[in-house]
Order: sequence, then structure tokens, then C-alpha cells
Amino acid sequence: WWWGAGRVLPSLLHCSRCGERRVTNKPTKSGRPSLQRRSARWLPLLLVLLAFGDLRTELILLADHFTLTGLTYAIRDHQLAILVLLSSVSLWRRYR
Repeated sequence: WWWGAGRVLPSLLHCSRCGERRVTNKPTKSGRPSLQRRSARWLPLLLVLLAFGDLRTELILLADHFTLTGLTYAIRDHQLAILVLLSSVSLWRRYR
């Protein structure tokens, strides 16, 4: 029952001082609720940091001695990290 109460709960909240209803999760211009948009702003930053953490040793090796073989190895063995870095611009726009 708790998963169905999440949509109803914001409409049931009342102010502790005056007892009036408070709307805490009203939609914004983008159509998404403000609480959801605000809480998801850290997601693109977290994904980019994790992608750089995954590529850290490869980037250090490429900075020391760049080879085409090293670059293809980094791209081939870290496809998800490369994809996250390439799509990070789109993620920033979506969660801004």
C-alpha cells in the first residue's frame, strides 16, 4: 500500500501552525514536480564523476604515453563510461 500513498501524500499534508493544506509537489513549467526536479540535479554530476573514476587509470596511461592502441583499448573496455561522458551535455540540459 505504501507505493500508492506516495502520490496522495503531498495533498494530505497540512501546515502545523494554521492547519491549512500545503501543496508541496506542484508541477512546474517543465511539467515535472519541483521536488523531483530538485532532488535529481546531482545525478548528472555523479554519473560524470563515476565515469572519470572508471577511466582514471586509462587517462593517466594515455597522458604519460599516448598510443592509438591505448586509446582503442580505453574506448573498447570502458564503453559505458565513454557513453556517459558523451551524453553528459544532454544530461545537464535535462536535469537543469
